[in-house]
Amino acid sequence: MVASLAPQDAVLADSGLRVPVAEVKVGTRICVKAGELIPIDGVVASGRSAVDESSLTGESFPVEKEVGGRVWAGTINLTGK
Repeated sequence: MVASLAPQDAVLADSGLRVPVAEVKVGTRICVKAGELIPIDGVVASGRSAVDESSLTGESFPVEKEVGGRVWAGTINLTGK
């Protein structure tokens, strides 16, 4: 299961504080830097990135993500923030 590969904590975008994923409420913005694993399923709220979803889909090419794009726990943010 991919979610088990996801980090157990997330960085809050507004404060930079690291909190357990279980404490992140729906609608909370988190920050995932380039090279980091995405800790929870979500929607891109700002910026753009390429995400490695190979652990989920087997696809070998990165998937471009923009505002409104869905991202999944356990995948890797390759570029952007």
